[in-house]
Amino acid sequence: DEDAATYFLFDSREGYCDLFATAFALMCRAADVPSRVAVGYTEGEYNPSTKEYLVRESDGHAWVEVFLEGRGWMTIDPTPPAEITEAAQQARAGPSWLKKILGKMHFSWGVLFFCLLVCAGAVKVLWFDPWSEQRKWEKRLWTDMRGRITVLYARMCRLLARRGLLRQPWQTPLEYLEALSSDKEKMGAATGPAEELTRIFISARYAAEAAGPQNVAAAQRALQRLKQSLRRNGRLRFLWKKEK
Repeated sequence: DEDAATYFLFDSREGYCDLFATAFALMCRAADVPSRVAVGYTEGEYNPSTKEYLVRESDGHAWVEVFLEGRGWMTIDPTPPAEITEAAQQARAGPSWLKKILGKMHFSWGVLFFCLLVCAGAVKVLWFDPWSEQRKWEKRLWTDMRGRITVLYARMCRLLARRGLLRQPWQTPLEYLEALSSDKEKMGAATGPAEELTRIFISARYAAEAAGPQNVAAAQRALQRLKQSLRRNGRLRFLWKKEK
C-alpha cells in the first residue's frame, strides 16, 4: 500500500529498470523538466556469423526521454549497468553448457530450416510421389484377374531391377527373359520362377481365358519362389566371395 517510486527512492533503493525510469521521470517533472517513460528493447546480442542482432525477451528495457529547450527530446537511461539483475544475465547467457555448444555452431537456424525443407521436398519428389503413384496404379489394376497378374509381373521386374537386372524400354517380356537367363551369376535358380511368371503374364496379356484365379495363384507362387531364390543366391554369392 505504498507508492512504488517513493518506496524505491527512500527505502529499497534497488530494483529493475522500470523503477529507475519511473523515479527519474518523476524527479524531472518535480524540477519542471518535461519527461516521459519509454519502453522497448536494447540492441541485443550481435551474431558475427549471421551479421544480425539477436533480441530476446530479457533485452526488454525502460528509459526516460526529457525535453530540453533548443535540443528537443533527449534519451536518458538512468539505470546504471551494475543494476542489471543476475536473473537477467542468466536469462541472456543461458546455461553454460548450452552457451558453449551454441558458440561452436557457426550457422544460421534459417539456413538449417531451409536445408531441411529442401531435403523433405527431395524425399517427397524422389521417393514418396513415385511410391504413391505406384500404389494407385496397382490398386486400379487389382480389380480383375488380368490386372493382378500384370501387377505381379511388374513387381518381379522392380525386384530384379534392384539387383542390377533392369528391363530396358525396348525389350519385350521374352527378350527380357532371355537376358535374365543369360546372367547365370545373378539369377541362378531364380531363372525358373522368372520364366514361369513371364509365361503366365504373356498368356494373360494376350489370351483372356488364361487370366483366371488359378493363374493368379500360380503367379503369386512363382513370385514368392523368385524372392526365395534371389535371397538364397545372394547368400551363396556372399559366401563364395568370402571364401575366395
